[in-house]
Amino acid sequence: MEQVSAALQLVVNDPATHERLINYGIDLVGGTPAEFDTFINSEFTRWADVIKSGNIKASD
Repeated sequence: MEQVSAALQLVVNDPATHERLINYGIDLVGGTPAEFDTFINSEFTRWADVIKSGNIKASD
C-alpha cells in the first residue's frame, strides 16, 4: 500500500490534475499509507455488501 499511496500523492500533487479533480467535485484528502489501507478496506466491505444485496453481476 505504501507504493500505491506514494503514486497517488504524486498524481494529486500535480497542479493540473489537482485542479481537474477539484473541478469534478472530488475532495482530495491526504493521509498516511496506513490510513489509505484502512479506507480501501472499508470501501471493499461497503461496496461488497451493496453488490451482494443488489445481486449485481459483472458483465462482459
